Amino acid sequence: MHASVTFFPTSSRIKRHLSDLSARRMDEQHLGHNPLAAIMMLLLWAVIIGLGVSGYLMEARIFGSKDILEEIHEILANSLYSLVPLHIISAIVMSYWERQNLIKSMITGNKTVTTRRPR
Repeated sequence: MHASVTFFPTSSRIKRHLSDLSARRMDEQHLGHNPLAAIMMLLLWAVIIGLGVSGYLMEARIFGSKDILEEIHEILANSLYSLVPLHIISAIVMSYWERQNLIKSMITGNKTVTTRRPR
């Protein structure tokens, strides 16, 4: 599988990636997620887990006011309406930009990384 925890989006990796994108330079290929994709993946996981936890707590009446939990649950659910399309559009754009089928990589778990000559 191509996803690994070595992708963690540090500030230096994010800056370098944004610099490469702004210069339309893709010298570095990522076997796993690039730094921006890693942020998106972490956001999606956090929202989905938050939805599950808030939904459970809301129904179990274990913690806090049901109104507050419903509000949190609704905010998390509504955020998916933005995050999911953004994720899909980004994957399509980066597939074109990197000349790789990232959608196929997401489905199969396999990604080919080619060595590029430094400029």
